[in-house]
Amino acid sequence: MEWSFFVRLSDVSAKGLSCPHRTPTSMPFFRLDFDGKIIQSELNTAAGDPTWSHKASFEYRLVEPTAQDAIASLCLRSATMQVLYAEAGSGREVLAGRCTVDLFSLASGSCTLDMYLMAPD
Repeated sequence: MEWSFFVRLSDVSAKGLSCPHRTPTSMPFFRLDFDGKIIQSELNTAAGDPTWSHKASFEYRLVEPTAQDAIASLCLRSATMQVLYAEAGSGREVLAGRCTVDLFSLASGSCTLDMYLMAPD
């Protein structure tokens, strides 16, 4: 049986980023890996805490024989959000932080989600 839910991403912001390895010319962007579907923002050129009005939407589909199997499968799958800094002209990227959440929490939770970035190791 096929199970699906609609995913909509909009109005992403990051507050209090600390990235000691970034340079003064680097600019932040985010990358979301939603169980293999990659969504990436544009570079943010504004000073301070970055915000993006990036909009993305898609239908997430899962094929499992029962609802219980679908729930178990969603618990094992994840979405990972990263905020990175891109060095202008070099193609170099520096990770500022990342967070991961299981897809069951996303599918069954609030329409608005606050995720807290963990600093890279």
